[in-house]
Amino acid sequence: MNKIRNYSTLILVVILPLMSFSQDQINKDVDVATFRSYVDKEKGLVLDVRTADEVKEGYIKGAKNVDYFSDEFEAEIKKLPLDKPVYVYCRSGNRSGQAAADMKKWGFKEVYNLNGGITAWQEKGNKMVVPK
Repeated sequence: MNKIRNYSTLILVVILPLMSFSQDQINKDVDVATFRSYVDKEKGLVLDVRTADEVKEGYIKGAKNVDYFSDEFEAEIKKLPLDKPVYVYCRSGNRSGQAAADMKKWGFKEVYNLNGGITAWQEKGNKMVVPK
């Protein structure tokens, strides 16, 4: 009987708070139109997780670049505000999906990953900033 009570206490003290924490977070993939509507509202941070060479080909206006493959990625991301929505993209949506999962683990409240990445963004005719 004591073991059952101990397990019940463990569930209430440890597991339930973790479940409620994850429910307060939004971490989802969105299509280009939805991503653009969020970016246009300018209420969050646009995050480009591509390499510097990829960024030279063009980026979404206002985006902050933090290379997912950089040794400083985690440290740089953890400097960002946890309560501000983040709109993350890469070339195809894979790295940014991994980055979004990491950001959820690190406590970010809202993270939206661009399905198809900047490739899909361009295919839909959206503008990019091309550095000179």
